[in-house]
Amino acid sequence: MKMIFLEVLSVAVLFLLMNRVWAQGGGEYCVFEQMNSNKVISRIDWLSVAKCSDGGLLAGGGLQSIKQGLSFAEAAALVDAMRVNLGTSSSGEQDRFHSRCDHSYQVWKRTDGGSPSKAYTHADANPGPGYAPDVSHLCCEDAAALVFPKTGNDDCRSFELMSVPGALVTLRNGHWVSSAPHTAIPSHPPINLSSASGDSSAPSSLQNVGTWHECETLSSEICGTWTWNASKKQFDAQWANGAKAHLKLDRFESDSVVVTRDDHAGVSAGMMATYVGQRSGNSISGNVTWTYRGGMHKGTWRAEIR
Repeated sequence: MKMIFLEVLSVAVLFLLMNRVWAQGGGEYCVFEQMNSNKVISRIDWLSVAKCSDGGLLAGGGLQSIKQGLSFAEAAALVDAMRVNLGTSSSGEQDRFHSRCDHSYQVWKRTDGGSPSKAYTHADANPGPGYAPDVSHLCCEDAAALVFPKTGNDDCRSFELMSVPGALVTLRNGHWVSSAPHTAIPSHPPINLSSASGDSSAPSSLQNVGTWHECETLSSEICGTWTWNASKKQFDAQWANGAKAHLKLDRFESDSVVVTRDDHAGVSAGMMATYVGQRSGNSISGNVTWTYRGGMHKGTWRAEIR
């Protein structure tokens, strides 16, 4: 009798566990949305993917689960689709991001005739003397678009797709474009993105790019030389620490630069990075995101074109 009771109990427990799995869709990952707007600077900050079991821990940081029971691939595709304003929610919202983002950015206009004529900052900062407030209460990407309408490569307007490794997407002229050709987010249905190489603002001539003396900083500064290879339309780069890489120049304009990196040999073989910078003459400075062995780190970089 005791054995029969235990068997019945085991079946009941198994039934409850299976019901829970079926209710979650069979996956252990969830999509989390950041509900604290002061933490949502960009679309990267807005949405996250994590195991559903971590929900209690993440709630303390303002994250709320909005979709449960997914595989990692399904969750990644959903996050990417939401970030480009497509398939955002079952209620049909077209741009959920703008109801969540930090509206503390403002645009400044130059009043002394100097250059650049516009700038943007967070509300608690200013670009320096010679500027006056112009437009306020904006999300970062909207402020950036008003100042640099054609470039669209500021950090808060770009992010790497989770579902398509190596694809950097950028909001340019109101449209999302990808650094990689034939990019499709594997959502249901798939979302096809235009290639930045087909955009009118892509580099038109890459014959006279020059040699770049570049330095980048995470915890310490490392410098190197980027030598342009005109036949391959890429940089052959080497740093003082022994790292070597091929660099693709995705954008080279009078005011902005985007470079993607692939370390093929040396001490950092396997590393990938994206450099986004503002250009003034032969000087460039901006932010860099490194990806290496599953980890992601952010820092700064600068370069001089010789």
